[in-house]
Amino acid sequence: MFWQKLKAKLRQPFIPTWFAASIFKIDYQALKNSGLLFLLYDLDNTLVARDDGQVSDELKVLFSQLKDDGFKIIIISNNWGHRVRSFGANAGVPVFGRAAKPMGWVYKRAMAKMGARRGQTVAIGDQIFTDVFGANRLGLKTILVNPVSQVDLVHTKILRRLERLIIKR
Repeated sequence: MFWQKLKAKLRQPFIPTWFAASIFKIDYQALKNSGLLFLLYDLDNTLVARDDGQVSDELKVLFSQLKDDGFKIIIISNNWGHRVRSFGANAGVPVFGRAAKPMGWVYKRAMAKMGARRGQTVAIGDQIFTDVFGANRLGLKTILVNPVSQVDLVHTKILRRLERLIIKR
């Protein structure tokens, strides 16, 4: 009994609040009804494939609708450079690049930039060990989405295997 409770306690920071097939399958009205009006999106393999910098029309429409509905959006990416800045500009949302997720200060800075509080904020991403773990440690709500592409860095491919074990349990 003790070991089961300990295992559950150790796994808890890696378990997302919700799962969604993609950012387009999230029930944003339910988030709004719960007071979650600040959306912290990961970039690579959450909004777009890791090696793609184009903002789809579908994503532009989604972001426009979300803003019209009163949501505030920021993209938090461990990536950096022209591609990240350009993506944010084309998507019409601010970007926090070179973020160093899962460090807690990253989420705090992004939230401060938006004027958000923890109880109003949800982090959305495709990786447990960066997106979910970092946000969960701060007490944020989290949504884990399926990656939009199978193209990953070598270390991410290794972490995805560990993620599958966590999700399975």
